[in-house]
Amino acid sequence: MPEDMLVNKTGKTFYSRMRSSPRAIPLIAIAAVALIAALAYLLWPRTEVVKVAVETPPAVEGKHAGEDHDEHSQEGVIEISDETAEMIGVKIQPVEIGEIEDTIATVGKALVAPGGQAIVGAKADGRAVRVLAEPGHSVKAGQVVVVVDCPQVAELRGQLIEAQAKLRLAEQNLARTAKSENLSAVIQAKNRLDYTEANLERKRRLAALGAASGREVAEAEVEYKNAKAEYDYLSSIQVKREQQQAASEVEQARAVVARLTQSLAALGAGSSGQGGTVSLASPISGTVIDTHVSVGQAVTMGTELMTVMNLANVIIEAQMPESQALRVQRGQRMVARLPGLPNQVFEGQVESVGNAVNTEKRTIPVRARITNAGALLKHDMAVEVRLVTGVRKEGLQVPVSSLVEDEGIKVVYVKEGDRYERRPVTVGTINYKMAEILSGVEAGEEVVVAGAYQLRNMAKGSGESGGHHDDH
Repeated sequence: MPEDMLVNKTGKTFYSRMRSSPRAIPLIAIAAVALIAALAYLLWPRTEVVKVAVETPPAVEGKHAGEDHDEHSQEGVIEISDETAEMIGVKIQPVEIGEIEDTIATVGKALVAPGGQAIVGAKADGRAVRVLAEPGHSVKAGQVVVVVDCPQVAELRGQLIEAQAKLRLAEQNLARTAKSENLSAVIQAKNRLDYTEANLERKRRLAALGAASGREVAEAEVEYKNAKAEYDYLSSIQVKREQQQAASEVEQARAVVARLTQSLAALGAGSSGQGGTVSLASPISGTVIDTHVSVGQAVTMGTELMTVMNLANVIIEAQMPESQALRVQRGQRMVARLPGLPNQVFEGQVESVGNAVNTEKRTIPVRARITNAGALLKHDMAVEVRLVTGVRKEGLQVPVSSLVEDEGIKVVYVKEGDRYERRPVTVGTINYKMAEILSGVEAGEEVVVAGAYQLRNMAKGSGESGGHHDDH
């Protein structure tokens, strides 16, 4: 029998047996799963377990064994090259001996100086037609910042134009009366006076020759006196009266013009403006802090439209504890600093010491005028304050920038070759530049004044010395 036919026949026989025996199917499935699991176990890769011996640092062993260790042990030292130190900005400075300033530390705030704030307000009812400055804009004294259209100003300007016209007419009339001696009546009186005077002289000469009587001379004198009196009246009294009347009219017209001009000035308007527009200017140079008006907005007299501040000089008002009040005097140096700008200091002298104690805070106000470079200090901004009350004996000093707050204590980093040693220090008086050191370092030792926090971060981040630097 051929082999393929035998296989076929065997397959059919096996298939027929499988159909005739259903219990064989689960057994075959179980066998297949077991075979696959065995193969997977044999073929799956195994990882060799390697034991690593960890060496305990000497410093830790000493601690566990209860051994004493030196204050400046290796765990407080970091070693870096000069190139790395330069890259992270490390700078050093020797510990110095200098005079120690006694200071009182407190808090305060910056205030705009007297005369350093101005309110631009409406002086008459109207409507804003132009707003020429916004918050943050710098303005100069006299610069127009708001333009308002005011009906009252328009009416006053109309009256001023009429008063100015009346003044011109009055001045012309005064000029005319100054030439009133040319009037015909005055001319006739002058001619009669000249005639009577000549006639009197002629009569006197004739009387001297015996050709005229004394009565004729007396009559000539009477005629002369009458002519003179008439001329004096016409040329002096009447003319002066007309001139005085004309001058009075001029003065009255000038007074009306001046009154209207002053009324316009009081409303912030000039006499030469057009219609009812009023140009409101900033009375001081400074920066616009706030605006309260928009174009088209109706305003009334007294409405605050804009606030301008000049912060070139500010007042630092420090709240001094009443227990320290007797140590504070006028003329002492006050140093203020913003918490966010530790290297920027503002210095001035105490100008006034308050006489009343704040019953809630138990403090007294102390004020000093300070030049506000760059206008960094803003009105009502909080500041840290130190008041220098005196200078005492010399002591060890380091720059404040060298002090590092580390786990609740003050430390410095002392340079020894390529090594920087972490040294806890005891700090005395601190101002914004220098700190008094009571213990921990000695004069002449070099401490890190820039980059100290980077060294601290490197020591904590790496756990080992050398080769690492802070990303910040």
